[in-house]
Amino acid sequence: MPFYKYNTNRETADGVVPGVFLPAVIHNIHHYFTLLGVYKDGMIDCWGLITFEEFVAKTKSGWVTNTVPAGRTFGIHHLAYLTVTASEPEGTIDDLVKDVRNAIEELNGRPTAQERIADAIRAIAENETHEARAAFISAYADLPCFHRKYIFGSRMEKHKDIQRLLEPTKDT
Repeated sequence: MPFYKYNTNRETADGVVPGVFLPAVIHNIHHYFTLLGVYKDGMIDCWGLITFEEFVAKTKSGWVTNTVPAGRTFGIHHLAYLTVTASEPEGTIDDLVKDVRNAIEELNGRPTAQERIADAIRAIAENETHEARAAFISAYADLPCFHRKYIFGSRMEKHKDIQRLLEPTKDT
């Protein structure tokens, strides 16, 4: 079942490349709301078409971000410019990178962190092995924090069994 729902595509000489939109902020003097175009071929459109590796570099440089500092101008194109008094992102910039990576995986028909977590939970329910637990921990680490609520609900503290799986063992 597709997790990413805001579809787009890009025309190339070889045909149409499917993609999805993800929200982000571009910091170009001011901060601007934008929709990143994330495509099956691993290209990302963030005010210019770049590779995934270039995208990661742009997040590290602050060009692509998920927050706006207090006192700064935030533009929503053709709608408004706002002066931000406070901003609290849902997740870190690394979570945005994870989201882009998962979208590319889904577009290519490969398992996303969401699917890998579900598979690991099923495997653990059948037989809790070191390998199944390691698969769960790896998938959980690859899952953007803001998607956890869609898998576990908004109250992670209810899931003591899941919390236990994330705790280090003498083997890890």
